[in-house]
Amino acid sequence: MPHFSCSRHPLLLRIAAAATAVGALAGFATSRTIGLFGFTERGLQPAPQALLSLIAETLTLLTVMAWQAFEVRRHHRTRPHHDATSRVRADLRTTTPDR
Repeated sequence: MPHFSCSRHPLLLRIAAAATAVGALAGFATSRTIGLFGFTERGLQPAPQALLSLIAETLTLLTVMAWQAFEVRRHHRTRPHHDATSRVRADLRTTTPDR
């Protein structure tokens, strides 16, 4: 059985999931304000489907955002870190002794 880890999933998958969730939420909001393709709905009707849709898409978006934050943090932890204190000055480098 293959082993899958979060680090192997591509950034494109996170972008696609976020775009789908944002699109669904935008369509939901549009259908309740100016209408969408001739359809206009009011409030959270039909119940409970409208509320479930809002919850599912919001949770999807929050999950993708948390996943991306985790990946960014993981990348920063595994990347070699260089700061001013770790640099070696040119005049302090060791040289081979003259013979």
